[in-house]
Amino acid sequence: MAQVGSSLSYFSITSKTSAGQRNLSNLGHFMVSYEIPVLDRVTIKPSYSLYIVGSDLSDLGYGLNLEFDYYPFSFNRRLIYKDQNLFVSSSEKLRPYVGLSFHQRQYQSIQSSYAGLGINVGADYQWQQDTKLNVWFASLSLSGPLDSEISEIQFGVGTTLQF
Repeated sequence: MAQVGSSLSYFSITSKTSAGQRNLSNLGHFMVSYEIPVLDRVTIKPSYSLYIVGSDLSDLGYGLNLEFDYYPFSFNRRLIYKDQNLFVSSSEKLRPYVGLSFHQRQYQSIQSSYAGLGINVGADYQWQQDTKLNVWFASLSLSGPLDSEISEIQFGVGTTLQF
């Protein structure tokens, strides 16, 4: 069962380059994702991120993400059984998860690419039969050119439609 989601998150970035250190934060990280349950407790989630870095819309960041989530206490999706005379749909209301992820970023103003790994924790709440709400926290560590690096913290909320 495929799942398509979108989210909005607050982010806080600390970038370190040879020119110094800079801190940025904003409620402006938008993400569109496609969730693929591969096992009962594992989901692969490719996604695309768009960042509005400055409050005056002066800089944008964007990039691809690939996340692997593990649901230790529940199944990762709604379970469905169908036959000619019966339809049963069952899911836990709250499904916590932990995950590992890969991220790639490009920022317009500095024309540089960054890539690295992240860890995240979150929970899905089955709001309606085909809709779940989610909340998550992530910590990323990205490396760029000339020993530059970015540390990022994200806190997001979103919704996912299940097909």
